[in-house]
Amino acid sequence: LDLFGAAAGRRSDNYLLYRSNFLARMAQFCNLEASPFYVYGDPAYGLSQYILRGIKGAMTPQQQAFCTEMSQIRESVEWGFALVIRD
Repeated sequence: LDLFGAAAGRRSDNYLLYRSNFLARMAQFCNLEASPFYVYGDPAYGLSQYILRGIKGAMTPQQQAFCTEMSQIRESVEWGFALVIRD
C-alpha cells in the first residue's frame, strides 16, 4: 500500500504521481524482487512501465472482460480510501 499526500490546492493525478516519486520507487522495488509488478490505475493516468489502465476503444471479448473485472476492483479500493480519509 502506498499513500501520498496531501498537496495544497487543486492538483491533477499526474502531478501527484510525479510528486510522489512512485514510479521510481516501483522501479527500485521491481529490481529488488527481480519480478515485474504493476498497479492498475485510474484511466486519468497515462500508461507506463508500472501502471496499467483500462483499454479505450474497440476491445476483444477478453479485453472487455478484463476491463470490467478490474474496474469493479478499482472502484471497491477507492471506496476503501474514502473510509480512510473520512475516519
